[in-house]
Amino acid sequence: MIEMKGMFEEEIGLFLEWLVRHNRYVAFEGAQVVSQGGIGHVSVPQNHGPVYQGRRILTVGASYRIPKVDLGNACCPHFVTGEITTGAEDIVYDGVPVVMVGDMGKHWPGCGTATVFVTEGWRRIPSPVDRWDFASHEGQGGFTINAGDDPDSLDLPGKPKAPAMPPQGIFSIRAGDDPNDISVPVELLKSGFRQSDDG
Repeated sequence: MIEMKGMFEEEIGLFLEWLVRHNRYVAFEGAQVVSQGGIGHVSVPQNHGPVYQGRRILTVGASYRIPKVDLGNACCPHFVTGEITTGAEDIVYDGVPVVMVGDMGKHWPGCGTATVFVTEGWRRIPSPVDRWDFASHEGQGGFTINAGDDPDSLDLPGKPKAPAMPPQGIFSIRAGDDPNDISVPVELLKSGFRQSDDG
């Protein structure tokens, strides 16, 4: 286990670079978090964790906020706040695990899984190929989101569905049909209705 308390700033910088070479990215205050229905950031300032280049490294318990979560439920859209709940058990500050990219948090009020992923860290920004799997977290219902997905095209839980097409009328006309392409049924012509080119 590596304890970061007592490290000098130069030592922290070397350690962060060593972690990057091993595909591990430490999260800082202000880091982006992604939930099922919105994007937010870890709150600034935090009051626990080592400081490097004027920014505090996150530890478990760091607070975050998402200004707008919208899953299409009756409670949506709404503001949420929460805390990061997972961290690296092998890297700690004063005995508290340090938060890495991919660690998770929980918020309230919550709909869906009420879960977030930390997506930004030292030398690591969100990428179009990132994936966040909300389906497998603590047995909750959910789905996987790719970074490049269009939020409007996702089939989110509780998202309002488009109304079904109305049934065709007696003239087989639907909203949006071009009036010039409509043909009147022959049965109507026989019953006294006359179709003319004059209108």
